[in-house]
Amino acid sequence: MTHPSIPTAAARQPSRQVAGALPRLPEQATQALRTFWRAGSPAVPPVHLGLVTAAGLVAALLVVGHRPGLGVALAGLVLVAPAVPALVRRRAVADLTTLVLSATLTAVVAVRAAGWVQWLCVLGAVGTALVATTSGRSVPGVLLAPAGWTAGLARALPAAVRGARRTAGGRGRVLPLLASAGTAVVLVVVLGALFASADTVFASLVPSFHLGGVVGRLVVGVLLALVALTNLHLPAAPPPWAGTTLPAARPARRLEWAIPVLAADVVVLAFVLVQVGALLGGSRHVLQTAGLTYAQYARQGFWRLVTASVLTLAVVAAAARRAPVTDPRGRLLARVALGALGVGTLGVVASALRRMDLYVDAYGLTRTRLLAVAGEPGAGRRARGGAGGGCALAGRVGAASGGAG
Repeated sequence: MTHPSIPTAAARQPSRQVAGALPRLPEQATQALRTFWRAGSPAVPPVHLGLVTAAGLVAALLVVGHRPGLGVALAGLVLVAPAVPALVRRRAVADLTTLVLSATLTAVVAVRAAGWVQWLCVLGAVGTALVATTSGRSVPGVLLAPAGWTAGLARALPAAVRGARRTAGGRGRVLPLLASAGTAVVLVVVLGALFASADTVFASLVPSFHLGGVVGRLVVGVLLALVALTNLHLPAAPPPWAGTTLPAARPARRLEWAIPVLAADVVVLAFVLVQVGALLGGSRHVLQTAGLTYAQYARQGFWRLVTASVLTLAVVAAAARRAPVTDPRGRLLARVALGALGVGTLGVVASALRRMDLYVDAYGLTRTRLLAVAGEPGAGRRARGGAGGGCALAGRVGAASGGAG
């Protein structure tokens, strides 16, 4: 029998236990990468190789040498189309919807000529396409979408090489035919250039082309073909970390949790109630307030309200992770408190948008004002997600924290 005052062997070596617990996360990451890599081991069929090569070349022809417009919209559609069959087979409705959103954002380039609008839409289309092809299901999954897509590219290249080798090995005449066709192209180009430079009549029959443009299209075509290859190969076996959620936090005591959350509720709802008169009054409220102009009413309060919205969302995210939902009373308290905070945040967003609306009516719309108006509803959408996450806390703390974030 061991005496209580004498430490055991395990107690005398705490450093070994800690050192054994630390590599757990790297081991999980390594295992996830191995699983992801093994899932993409099958060789790419030759038909798929031909399709992605054609998609890359067509997209390059539509983009290179032309001003942004319909060509960019069609190229975006051509590049995301290879992901559709795999998503349909997996019945990934959410990913298909996100992919349609990506194609829609790219289509804006065909109907809007403003460069800054086009770049914003293209960046948004790239981001949504990354989320769709990697099947991001949570905040960590969305943030890791670029890394997941890059890993998918690295996985697709060896599979494409294996497919090409298998095609060449199964059909012994493929490589000789390709070599013969390449030799013919070189001979035609060289002899045609020599004869065209020697005779004006023959030169008029030869179609003119710029070698630099051809090389540029080929380079861009290869890069875009790699994009199409990744979009074809990745959705069939998306990264296993796409649905990773944050670990559930230890629930706080009910009173300790309720005091700051209810205090934030009181302040936010009080502000919203005060703003009801201003929201309904509109221009009359600005004109009847002494020393207040439209510019002061919008600029002095708009960014403060945006900051308050972001801070409130941070409070919702933190409170959702520590909400006491171990009993019915705790779940009811979490629903009411976080729901009220989410609704109050929507009221703050409405007040900020109303201020900017009056400012635009008085002085017109500019790029800066348009970006401000476009950015504030994003906080409102996250506020609705935070309110919904608070209601979902009744079942699962981890899922609720993901919805709130």
